[in-house]
Amino acid sequence: MTTKRFDSNPKLAALAGTEILAGTSIAGGTDDASNPVAPGADIKITVDQLKAYIADAAGAPWSIVFRPYDNEPPATAYATLDLRNNRPVLDFDSSVQEAAVFTGVLPAGYAGGGLRIVIFCALTTAITGTVGWDVAIERTQAAADDIDNDGFATAVATPAVAVPGTSGHVLAMALNVADGAEMDGLHAGELFRVRVRRTIAAGIAAGDAELLAVSIREQ
Repeated sequence: MTTKRFDSNPKLAALAGTEILAGTSIAGGTDDASNPVAPGADIKITVDQLKAYIADAAGAPWSIVFRPYDNEPPATAYATLDLRNNRPVLDFDSSVQEAAVFTGVLPAGYAGGGLRIVIFCALTTAITGTVGWDVAIERTQAAADDIDNDGFATAVATPAVAVPGTSGHVLAMALNVADGAEMDGLHAGELFRVRVRRTIAAGIAAGDAELLAVSIREQ
């Protein structure tokens, strides 16, 4: 099914602020501004209000983006912060598996569909070989999980893909994390951590892989 944003239609956008008839009051009461509404009276709302009601009912889209400065590096085997053309990146070695860790809160709008995670990366010098990543989620349940201990779920990996033939070109590598065990039982509104690691495998591209951003949304 193809969907479009309600406000992407120029004819509807031109009507912003215009009142439209939404229905007729049966029992009376008050409107959104606490004004009295008599039984049998017409109820009017603006196009902007209608758009807000539709977005609220459908569940507003959300995304979380982590950048290199958001990293909370583990005590050992951590990706190192670097700059490339004044862009912050995290460097991941090709021989030792290193990690970056980010903390977030799963939005209240999460509806149980699992997560779509996209890793934006480049290679420092390599123009041959492959690169791959794995991701693990750790739920931090209030009044239950001890933050003195790590408790990441089993990692989910991207397929290894060929690196770009031009140094400085960026890959957007996606993977899906299923709701439930792969998300460590994480629920909407809960604190969580996500660990990102470069996978070490045959054919790996030489030198560092550079992480520019991690994007998370619902599948």
